[in-house]
Amino acid sequence: MELSSSSHGTENLEAYDSYLRGRYLWNRRCAANLRKALTYFEESIAKDSGFARAYAGLAITHAILPEYTDAPPANGLAKTRSAATRALALDSSLAEAHTALGLAAVHAWDFRAGEAEYRKAIELDPQYPTAHQWYGELLYHTGRLDSSFVETRRAIALDPLAPIPFEALGYALTLAGRYDDAIEQYRKADELSPGLTLTLLLIGDARMLMGQTQQAIEEYEPAARLDRENPLTNGKLCHAYGLAGRAAEARKLLSEIEAQAGKARESWVSRAICQLGLGNHAATLDAMEAAVKNHEIAVFTAYSPLLDRTWDPVRADPRWTAILRSSNLADYMGNARKPPTP
Repeated sequence: MELSSSSHGTENLEAYDSYLRGRYLWNRRCAANLRKALTYFEESIAKDSGFARAYAGLAITHAILPEYTDAPPANGLAKTRSAATRALALDSSLAEAHTALGLAAVHAWDFRAGEAEYRKAIELDPQYPTAHQWYGELLYHTGRLDSSFVETRRAIALDPLAPIPFEALGYALTLAGRYDDAIEQYRKADELSPGLTLTLLLIGDARMLMGQTQQAIEEYEPAARLDRENPLTNGKLCHAYGLAGRAAEARKLLSEIEAQAGKARESWVSRAICQLGLGNHAATLDAMEAAVKNHEIAVFTAYSPLLDRTWDPVRADPRWTAILRSSNLADYMGNARKPPTP
């Protein structure tokens, strides 16, 4: 990163210092770090209200926070758009602001608008890795794996010391059924940033699809101890317990998830995953229908609906097709995994 503060849109060194602290924490992810990043970006703006990149940092942090917490601010989408709009009013060339708007559109399940924002960001700054990474994620959610590989690998080439692009490429490989290759990417992420909960979960997901349920549990259990804020963590552990025949433990976790509902977001996707592990397919579909009705972000951040084999036990049910359509995936149904043969 360049050392000149003026090249980043501010002559105020304190504002620039706060901005850099926010960027560092943003790259570390997790809900606590993202909330601290918001504080630093707000500090930066308070010290220089014309610092466009600080507004862009604020926007992109508001954009990603809902993926890491069960209690995102109710107005997070509006805050993302407001900060991004302000950033672009100050500097219309900021790719980061368009990238934040892209993720906000994806969270609203407007995939075409999200794709347009990501492509605009890449046009403005082809060297901005997050735009390539998040565009790659949109592409695998809409079933375009080959293009996803191109974008996620580009993100890694542009920022080889950042762990998260390796996670994105790893998940695309998981969707392609290349589990050993996926785990290799997750190991690279862990080398760069040891102990990330996301890495543990993604390795666990790949292990589950490989039929290595006990090894998956050994990844999920420490993740659950580290991350008590995201209900998906317990949902995935519950799913694994169910498939491992540890039904009592799975039901206990399901009860805990249900007890937490109402205190924060409803966590219908976590319940769906639990029920799937317990073999309760009708209850799985009931919960997923509720998740879609309530527009849970976890519909996409848990297991990608079009391609992830985790959903194969219910994929042949007509209700699953309706769930895909209700998730605004109708235009991409041709890219979906074929239901398994009964």
